[in-house]
Amino acid sequence: MLATHVDDVIASGAALFGAACLVSWPFFKRRKTMLLIQIGIGAGFGVHYALLGASTAAVANLLSALQIAASLQMSATSRWINYLLIPSMVLTCALTYAGLSSLCAMLGTVLLAVGRMQVIERKLRMWVMLGTIPWLLHDLLVASPIAVIDVISIVTGGYGYWKSSTPASKTSCTGGLQGNP
Repeated sequence: MLATHVDDVIASGAALFGAACLVSWPFFKRRKTMLLIQIGIGAGFGVHYALLGASTAAVANLLSALQIAASLQMSATSRWINYLLIPSMVLTCALTYAGLSSLCAMLGTVLLAVGRMQVIERKLRMWVMLGTIPWLLHDLLVASPIAVIDVISIVTGGYGYWKSSTPASKTSCTGGLQGNP
């Protein structure tokens, strides 16, 4: 009985850590910083889902953390590792299949993997937001409270995407006046 309670506390703590990373990554501008924070998402949620017995989601998150680490290095070798991890994500779904929730976890993970391979921050943001939608469906299907965090992440991700598309302010030391006074 005590072991179950400890597992629940650890699962909740891991979920909170992953949630903090999930909500905060869109506020950063540099690709490397965004990806470093996303490693925390994979690690936190991977432990959370493993302790809850959601094996597809656990393995998908841990594979994501590995894929993010490879994405940080944009060498020819790391690019191949990224591409090879995508079929392993699909295989994970097949081996741990538990219904529609497994398909959602796999689709979300693959979309996120494609996003993390993007070198342009705006494209990375778009793909990661797209990948969060199947994860939201997964979390609703398995009744995970992380679904609320998924919604918040989509909102903060949308803000980050919008913010990355707005041109920098064109004010000068003249108080913003351009041209003739």
